[in-house]
Amino acid sequence: MKKFFYCINNGTLALVTPEVLVEIKRRWTLIEEAVREGLSRPVLTYPKPIFTFSDSEYKKEWVTGTLADYKLLTRDCEVQQDSFYVPFSNSIEITGTEEARRLEEGFHTTIGDAIKAFALAVQS
Repeated sequence: MKKFFYCINNGTLALVTPEVLVEIKRRWTLIEEAVREGLSRPVLTYPKPIFTFSDSEYKKEWVTGTLADYKLLTRDCEVQQDSFYVPFSNSIEITGTEEARRLEEGFHTTIGDAIKAFALAVQS
């Protein structure tokens, strides 16, 4: 059974593979170690892909799909909650600075991307 991890913020659900979650946590550890050693906080790229789902009408151009899509994609999978960054959950893609919007837009994925990345066979 395929296993994934999710996190929810402001009605947006994010979904990652175990491999991406390991990379997220590895980067957090590096940042914590640098700060603990008195070094400046390193700027590290955030692991991808992070697939996002929301029923919000204004978010539909940004997120991977709806919450119904999420349920369909993960219906035969083990899904556990964890804690990580949820793109498109704070409207940065709309209200952020130009650089922040550009970085947030880099998280955009499609349903096709999710099906391919998770090697899922979607049946209706």
